[in-house]
Amino acid sequence: MTNKNKVAGTNFEHRVIHLLRKKGFYTVRAGSSLGAFDILAVRDGIAFGFQCKYSKDGKPYVPKVELENMISEAMKNKFYAILVYNKKQKGEKRGKMTFRILYAPDNGAFFKSLFS
Repeated sequence: MTNKNKVAGTNFEHRVIHLLRKKGFYTVRAGSSLGAFDILAVRDGIAFGFQCKYSKDGKPYVPKVELENMISEAMKNKFYAILVYNKKQKGEKRGKMTFRILYAPDNGAFFKSLFS
């Protein structure tokens, strides 16, 4: 990954953190993407792991083994695993932040209630 791409990815992570904090989450960012998740967050006693993917075309690539690792960690520790990526429409500069629940101990009801 080039330095420019790394900066864009880090900026995207900070945008995600800002949004989560506005929604009442306590967040911690894992530096240098150590582990399965970029961001760990807690709200109302429920834990979340977020993997952030930013791409210029809004179509993030996530290797299958990485997805499996995130889901495995979340299932083992009974917390949400969420993929966050930018979904861009033609002409948009940043794109819309999109959340995809990979695993949820409660079928996603709690998280969906926060973002509906």
